Amino acid sequence: MTQTTNIEKVIRAIKKNKPILIKNFIYTSSSYKSEIKNLLNELEKNNNIAFNPLIKSYYKSLDNYKFYKDTKKELLKEKNFVCDPQSRIWRHKKNNLTKFHYDGNGINVVNICLEGSKKFILTPPSSQTNIPFINLSLFNTSKKQDVKEFIVEKYDLFLIPSFWYHEVLTLEDNTTTVNLCITDKKCDIDNNNIMKYRFHSIFRTSMINEPIINVAKNKKITVFNFSKEYLKESMLLILFISLCLILQQKTKINFNNIFIVLLRIITYFKGKDSLGMLNVFSYNYSFLYMLLRKVSNVILQ
Repeated sequence: MTQTTNIEKVIRAIKKNKPILIKNFIYTSSSYKSEIKNLLNELEKNNNIAFNPLIKSYYKSLDNYKFYKDTKKELLKEKNFVCDPQSRIWRHKKNNLTKFHYDGNGINVVNICLEGSKKFILTPPSSQTNIPFINLSLFNTSKKQDVKEFIVEKYDLFLIPSFWYHEVLTLEDNTTTVNLCITDKKCDIDNNNIMKYRFHSIFRTSMINEPIINVAKNKKITVFNFSKEYLKESMLLILFISLCLILQQKTKINFNNIFIVLLRIITYFKGKDSLGMLNVFSYNYSFLYMLLRKVSNVILQ
């Protein structure tokens, strides 16, 4: 099967918003394997300085590499597709675990494994409850039959469709993968995700710099819908803050200060790795806390 035929399968999967695994994708050309070997040697030499020390990844233009350039070129024959100009390279040790999350706003992640292997567990969009305004899952509510598991090995291509939650376990040391992020401009996204995007745009997080759908032109969101989605997204946080306020009344311990300090510490160390989203969460928490405290004071008076 030719690379073009394989890419046609990927394009169909993106349009259907379904994951797809293509085994031994890098098999058609010996030159691909040769340049991948050179890239791996380069990464090995620069391992101590090039990678983000916390998440073991970095961005690098791979347009000079034929395996990447050809794949990108074939994908962009679909006129509605937009591609991130830079690729993200991941390099992990065995047993590295990334918990359930989804990627960006409407991006489809084409993942090519250059070395080693990973296990991906996927669940469909809206199958999990997020930490408010963050792409990290708070808890998994997906049905057992909806959970899909894939083993991605050397030279395989794997598509993570937009808004699909995924957990990733590295199975071998020095597993190296390359991400190619594709957005389908014709893809529609729901009010909740549009609202999240606009919330992130206020704080200028890294999420809004990704090749996302131009929601400003494609859809409008009313004040009513914004308020409804905001309350829905923050409901668990509102319940948590309410509990803290009740305990504060009972014990005179300021649980808010303790939580804010912990949150700021986490934000300081992890904010950049979370695309700035923990910062968004902390500000949202502070706003809701002040609002609910005022409401509780009025009620108690």
